[in-house]
Amino acid sequence: MTAPFTITLGHHRNPDVPGGYRDEPMDPGRPRKVPVASLADAVRAAEDYRDRNALGGGNWRQAVVRDAAGKVVATVSYNGRLWSPHGAPLDEQGNVTGPVPSWAKGGAPW
Repeated sequence: MTAPFTITLGHHRNPDVPGGYRDEPMDPGRPRKVPVASLADAVRAAEDYRDRNALGGGNWRQAVVRDAAGKVVATVSYNGRLWSPHGAPLDEQGNVTGPVPSWAKGGAPW
């Protein structure tokens, strides 16, 4: 059975940290797609990836969640929050929980 979602996870060097990382990451930094059953599972996968690799905010690549058709349905930020493709906060069921923050007006770049 195919998972209804995938989350793309990756990391990169932080230019503010000598060597790019505080601790050596466990996983390679190149983005990879991970199948997940729900948005809640996407959040857990992102948080597990962040913690396993000891990533700081400057190492984080925005984690993009796509449905089975490849459409972007959400992103997971470094702090584990879900966001709509237009920048509105989401709960783990995909419901909008607030307005689009002023910094996100105009939508996300993906």
